[in-house]
Amino acid sequence: MLFVNKLKSLIPVSRKRASRAARKYAAAQIGRLQQGWITQPQLIDFDIRAGLTTLRARSREEAQNNGYYKGFLRDLQENVVGAQGFQLISKPMDSDTLVDVEAKNSIERHWKIWMRKESRPELSGMGFNNFCKLVIRSAALDGEVFIWERKGEKKNPYRYSLRLMEPGSVDVNVNTEGSALGVTGINLAPGNVVRMGIEFDADRFPVAYHVLASERDLEFFINAATGRKYIRVPSNEIIHLFLHDGIWQTRGVPWIHPALLRFNALGKYEEAELVSARGGASKMGFITDADDGTGYTGDDDDDEDDEEELIEEFVPGMIGRLKKGQEFTSFDPDHPNAIYPDFVKTNLRGIAAALGESYNQFAQDLEGVSFGSLRQGALSERAVWMGLQKWLIDEAFDRIFSAWLESGLQAQAITNRNGRPLPFERITKFLEHEWQPRRWEWIDPLKDTSADRMQQQDLTMSRSERIRKRGRQPTEVFTEIAAERELMENLGIESAQVDATLGSDSVGDRLTMLETVVSELAEGQENAESKA
Repeated sequence: MLFVNKLKSLIPVSRKRASRAARKYAAAQIGRLQQGWITQPQLIDFDIRAGLTTLRARSREEAQNNGYYKGFLRDLQENVVGAQGFQLISKPMDSDTLVDVEAKNSIERHWKIWMRKESRPELSGMGFNNFCKLVIRSAALDGEVFIWERKGEKKNPYRYSLRLMEPGSVDVNVNTEGSALGVTGINLAPGNVVRMGIEFDADRFPVAYHVLASERDLEFFINAATGRKYIRVPSNEIIHLFLHDGIWQTRGVPWIHPALLRFNALGKYEEAELVSARGGASKMGFITDADDGTGYTGDDDDDEDDEEELIEEFVPGMIGRLKKGQEFTSFDPDHPNAIYPDFVKTNLRGIAAALGESYNQFAQDLEGVSFGSLRQGALSERAVWMGLQKWLIDEAFDRIFSAWLESGLQAQAITNRNGRPLPFERITKFLEHEWQPRRWEWIDPLKDTSADRMQQQDLTMSRSERIRKRGRQPTEVFTEIAAERELMENLGIESAQVDATLGSDSVGDRLTMLETVVSELAEGQENAESKA
């Protein structure tokens, strides 16, 4: 033992320290190979304040000129919102199981009226569905959306309207620390600060938005500290939508930001390849003079004319003649390069991953795909779309519906079929609702339909749930089926043929099956208790 201790004492201290250092995080090492790599974390607002304006400008430029990005924004609109948009399902209940059908129909009918573009002059001729598409597109393109709720205005019978704001109208350069620097005519409450155009209280809750008083300030650059004027809008009038990437994040950034460099580099590379390919197709060349001056016989009076006749461009089918002492050296660039497809695919995969869309859909590339890979890509992609739908519902649409209903009830604009206004005193009951977003057909509908039918027979899925998976409302489908049945019977089609066409699995049959299952479960429970 003494011998071992003596050996340990002979180990140099530096080697012990090196051994301990080797056990540290490899990515935290600082050395020659890590030069230029950041070592101190910054609050996310620090980076956003410095780069948001540039990121937004470059994102918009790519959307104008890049087909892949334009296609992604279109996919985003059609998958998150879709043709039918977000359908409201009002659920005012008279009891735990009984729906107030009259109130439900009245609320849904007036909501559809309010959604029409004829009722929405504040949206510049857009209906509510197109408004929603513009919201999700702007959220991706600019990183954030500002929706100004205008309550009490008489622009429609419901006294409630929405106004989309240009993100730049909430100026990212308006920042204060205890005083309203660059903000004209605004006095901040003690402890309040303005960060990137948004006023926060001492607990960092947003209390107001400082909005440019004139849209002209967005068209012409005016120094924020001297020429711009702002109005203070309370936060309860502004819906500020953006995806949070960090704690204490004040503003949203364009969703394309991790892939903008790749997009730009790919665009320049494709442009260079296109120019080179055109050059390769042209089979260009150079005319060179002999170096030794062989054949020189003195100046010729016709030299100037000869200079003008030099062949400097070629057209298809052209045959030219060179002067004595001149040679033609061909220039034949080999493009497109063989690595071009792989380079493009690699970059598009990285961009698609940053945006959350499958590569095959984003790049419109179905080469070499299998059914399984397509299905997996579609499922992952749809999970992203459904997450964004839930985000819009939670952060915007629930609030919009509640404010519209409150304003409409106060204005006595929401009436039943007899013209009687719904009572404002029952607003808590009328607020109950759900949303039916867009849903998709499956890649293999036969197998998926069979699986749904089996779950329905096992009573693990209702018929209404199957209908909602298709993006429709059960009441609408059942009403349509009942109308079909009545029409067929009125036309003299026998009941057996009606049942064969529309199905004989009636509600009564399903209730009987449910009662049987419940009875069997109760009987099994009684047997278990008697044995115990």
